[in-house]
Amino acid sequence: MNALGKTLVMINTLLAILALVWSTLLYLHPRDLGKLEPRKEYDYHVPSEIDKRMAALLQAYRYRDVETERVMPAKAKSETENLADIMKHITPNRFFYEQELTKLKSGLKEIEVCQLKLDANGMPELDVPKYGKPILGPPEMNAEMPPKKITQTLEMIAKESKDLKNQFSELSKEALKTIEQSIEITIKVNGDTFNGNNSRGLLDVREEEAILKRKLEEEKIYLLPILADIGLQVDNFIPRKLSLERTLYALRQRWDELQPKK
Repeated sequence: MNALGKTLVMINTLLAILALVWSTLLYLHPRDLGKLEPRKEYDYHVPSEIDKRMAALLQAYRYRDVETERVMPAKAKSETENLADIMKHITPNRFFYEQELTKLKSGLKEIEVCQLKLDANGMPELDVPKYGKPILGPPEMNAEMPPKKITQTLEMIAKESKDLKNQFSELSKEALKTIEQSIEITIKVNGDTFNGNNSRGLLDVREEEAILKRKLEEEKIYLLPILADIGLQVDNFIPRKLSLERTLYALRQRWDELQPKK
């Protein structure tokens, strides 16, 4: 028992040392630390943990630079604008934007589609440079086409779209019903020979009727001479019948004469 216990302790110690070495190698893996080139799968490198962290850090730097460029004019000491001046235009711009959206969604009047006035650089002109609302010019005039107007709101378009969808679903049901009826008529006309069915259609019945009609015509052509011969034989037997009847009548009279009288 003492030897068995020592053996189990040694096995447990060896397994613990192996697990410790394996976990240490995983933690200090040179590929994850950027010391080895990442492996390839389908001709593409699989990024290691350090590569992922560096890519995330670079992306965070890019986002920071983009956002910083937006607020740099507010921080620039050389310009007269500052953050307080910019914030004066945030609320009016927001209200203007929401009013225009409300007109598009549920407005009751027609909306003319106006053009944006552009500066020499091709950028929209603002009522206040850099931070104001866009300046809208008159609608585009075209000799062939009248000025564009928005006569339907988003709510009206959504309602019409819903109505059209309902109509389309009803038409789809009617179309499916018509297709099923046409299939039934086709099966009645041509029969159904699919999936082991052997039901006959009207065309099959008509073809069989035509075959039987041809057979009857052939039988008629075959039987006409026979009927003619039978008619001749009947004509020949009629005199013989009359002769036999006269003979039988004479024999009956002779028999009556030969009978003794009472």
